[in-house]
Amino acid sequence: MNRRAGISLVVAGAAIAGLMAGGISGTAPLFLYNGSSSLPRGWYVRSFDDPETLGEIIAFSVPPGGTAYINASPAMAFYRNGAHPLIKPVVAAAGATICRMGAAFIVNGQTRGAALERDVDGTKLPDWQGCRKLQPGEVAVYSDRITNSFDSRYFAAVPAAGAHTYRPLVTVTER
Repeated sequence: MNRRAGISLVVAGAAIAGLMAGGISGTAPLFLYNGSSSLPRGWYVRSFDDPETLGEIIAFSVPPGGTAYINASPAMAFYRNGAHPLIKPVVAAAGATICRMGAAFIVNGQTRGAALERDVDGTKLPDWQGCRKLQPGEVAVYSDRITNSFDSRYFAAVPAAGAHTYRPLVTVTER
């Protein structure tokens, strides 16, 4: 490899790394790796769609209702201090009613799933109770792929401001 080709590879690598890290402006990364089983594992690409649309996959910082748990759980250290966003599908937006009644997570009167009391390490999970109508700028997220997805069952609403939409780019189907 000649010197010019080597320099080109270094510049291209730095540019890709910048895009993945959010670039110079501090915006959301163009590419995001999901290592959680809540969605297929793999690479997602930013889509710039409306994060308040049902079915959209959004990446977001841990909302206030989940921060104490993230800081206490050894299994969730990866998400501390906004180091990596959560990535989940939107199941409810403004005007919808979400409830946590005991362990049941309910969206517009339909039970979507059950919340667990503790995570795999035995750390107590957040337990909000009651019902609330989502306001403009709020969404609820939920994954039914695994029973222990850390989603709105545990922290209720997610602010849409600061959330970014993503589409699968290269994912792995788990068997």
